[in-house]
Amino acid sequence: AAGYDEVNLNVGCPSDRVQSGRFGACLMAEPDLVADLISAMQAAVSIPVTVKSRIAIDEMEEWPTLEHFIGRVREAGCTRFIVHARKAWLKGLSPTENRDIPPLRYELVHRLKRENPDLDITINGGVTTLDQASEHLALLDGVMLGRAAYKNPWVLAEVDRRFHGAGDSELNRHEVVRRMLPYIEKLTFMTRETVIFCERYGEAACLTVETWDSPHDTRTFSGTGIVRQLTEGSSALAILAMLAEKEILSIVGACKLIQRTAFAPSTRKQLLAKIQEIRRFGYAVSMRERDLDTGGIAAPVFADQNVIGSIAVIGPVDRMERNGIKKIGKQVRTVAGELTGELASNTRFVSNANRKTAR
Repeated sequence: AAGYDEVNLNVGCPSDRVQSGRFGACLMAEPDLVADLISAMQAAVSIPVTVKSRIAIDEMEEWPTLEHFIGRVREAGCTRFIVHARKAWLKGLSPTENRDIPPLRYELVHRLKRENPDLDITINGGVTTLDQASEHLALLDGVMLGRAAYKNPWVLAEVDRRFHGAGDSELNRHEVVRRMLPYIEKLTFMTRETVIFCERYGEAACLTVETWDSPHDTRTFSGTGIVRQLTEGSSALAILAMLAEKEILSIVGACKLIQRTAFAPSTRKQLLAKIQEIRRFGYAVSMRERDLDTGGIAAPVFADQNVIGSIAVIGPVDRMERNGIKKIGKQVRTVAGELTGELASNTRFVSNANRKTAR
């Protein structure tokens, strides 16, 4: 099992591509097949084999479907289930919509545990705070955080202390950011311009959390603690462009466009075209959009395949143009990729409670 703690069979994904391969949420309609799969997998490994599911799919009744599915799969020897407390609609809703539109039915997962006290039941879906997780843990064995963890990774920083009796961590949020400083310093050395790191802040904004000044006397000032909406500037747009399409449309549709100069997008159509360009090249360019002298080039930073922030070079437009916009863009993209790799190799740094799970 390659050093993993468990193997998890995902019977909850509703995407078309997954359905075409006959796995994911469509398997909730075939509990006998899932039971056979579990038996075969258990025979092949010595670690636990677990199942992540929805409560039902399509027109199926929710409680009868969940009760029968769990009952049949437990007969095959599975004792741990992670249940996303929503129905999945295999036609008519996109995977993104399936994470929001079907109503949450937490009470069904709670009932599942009451009627099967010997099973290990973890709940998933719509949990955004540790206070909410604590309420579920009074009734269940575990809570899985998804979007909350990548939109606000720091939510995990208190998990060990709050739920596992660990002492206060020596690491604080500032120290986490300091782990990124070698990459910021490297990019400053490569480009000879000011470099900043921004993290996503809430649903539709980003926050500057670290800067490294240019060695030039004409360096561009950018202080920490600056919050800007995700539709303004290269740092913000590099993050926005990497979100799910529905989320991009929602943020762009709700924002009030502020055209600070004639070079900035003035319509939502122009902004969406710019976002497509960022997705194509892997970095965002904003020249003379906030003021006529300053430009920025930024690339997204990811953790667990989700965008968590961006790293950007900012400086005088004329100097950046002399040094080559494409050249700087490629440098920013490269360093952002290296930082993403660093974060991927240190996932346990965020929380030692995270277990390695093969899915």
